[in-house]
Amino acid sequence: MKVSVVILTYNQKNFIGKAIESALAQESNFDFEILVGDDCSTDGAQEVIQSYQNQYPDKVKAILHSKNHIKIQ
Repeated sequence: MKVSVVILTYNQKNFIGKAIESALAQESNFDFEILVGDDCSTDGAQEVIQSYQNQYPDKVKAILHSKNHIKIQ
């Protein structure tokens, strides 16, 4: 069994690293992955997410959009 932790973000460069680190710090007796979805951030959040994926390729999976799909008005 593998548990998937899902983190969704948009323009949260200053906070996304802390969220990923929090999920990585959890102790468990089962396998888990962290799926980080980004909706085309323009503040550098995607680069932060990619750096975590590079550092923890067995745990962190980046799902990065090249165009914004949800607009909040």
